Amino acid sequence: MRCRNGPGAFRFYGDFRLRYEWDLFDGRNSPFLPNFAALNAGNPFDLNNAAGTPPPLLDTTIDRERARIRARLGIDVMVTDDITAGLRLATGNTTNPVTTNQNLGTTLNKDTFLLDRAFIEYKPIENVALLFGRFASPWFSTDDVWDEDLNFDGVAARVTYPVTRRLNVFAAGGAFPIETSLFNFPDNSSNKQKSRDKWLYGAQAGLEVKPTTDTTFKVAAAFYDFDSIEGQLSSPCVALSAADQCSTDNSRPGFAQGGNTLFAIRDLVSTSTNPAVFQYYGLASPFRELNITTRLDLATYDPIHLMFEGDFVKNMAFHAARMRPSIR
Repeated sequence: MRCRNGPGAFRFYGDFRLRYEWDLFDGRNSPFLPNFAALNAGNPFDLNNAAGTPPPLLDTTIDRERARIRARLGIDVMVTDDITAGLRLATGNTTNPVTTNQNLGTTLNKDTFLLDRAFIEYKPIENVALLFGRFASPWFSTDDVWDEDLNFDGVAARVTYPVTRRLNVFAAGGAFPIETSLFNFPDNSSNKQKSRDKWLYGAQAGLEVKPTTDTTFKVAAAFYDFDSIEGQLSSPCVALSAADQCSTDNSRPGFAQGGNTLFAIRDLVSTSTNPAVFQYYGLASPFRELNITTRLDLATYDPIHLMFEGDFVKNMAFHAARMRPSIR
């Protein structure tokens, strides 16, 4: 819904989705897949506990199903002719940034509604936009690299230039804080650690060609540099309880999905014949990704579109030989 034109104009928008979801597994899978996200989330788990309790494990063998909803409600306000402020609320949680789905079946409790976007968009000149705050992805991409529900914190710029009636070139770039170090780390020590903030720096350039009125071809190359995202091995550390902290505990990822290689980041010093093993895990590789994305959009049967996408991504910082000594 739009109201007025010019400064002071605003637009309300929203959507709702209901779905039933199945997660299917092969019963021949190994049942022992550690849940590293749970291991890293709170106090470390003693892998050598006297009771022999296994660490948190992911389900790999038993099919599960659930009903889910997604609700989003937003507003964009034109503050001036070249400044727009946006705000959007969405269902979801604060532990998974790549979904806004909410499970049904929580003993009839109310669901959460969270701040999904909050940004300022400034257009100093035509075809140039600067974004500040928390906003939608500025990249031309597929789900192979960036989930469609993912929003970005930080600052970004987008530029589009029409070369001809059928050819546009575009570019985007930005800097995004991924994790900010705890202000008072370690809590229980007078020997404080320096900040180890994690950042993403990205740049993309591409072109869009319209050879016919109902055909569009788009291609772009991007480079994403994740700064300090990888885990760091601590200095020799004595951890006799879950409350003890080691020097690189803050290098563990705040969020990581399956498929990543991790390693034990605590260099634990044994003080007994049967020591406790309170351990955390960090990403074994740095990430500097080269990404090339293409899309062919055929609108011959508009409003039905046939779309063909191709995506190539390579972690230029991955070196298997360098990782092997770190993997435990």
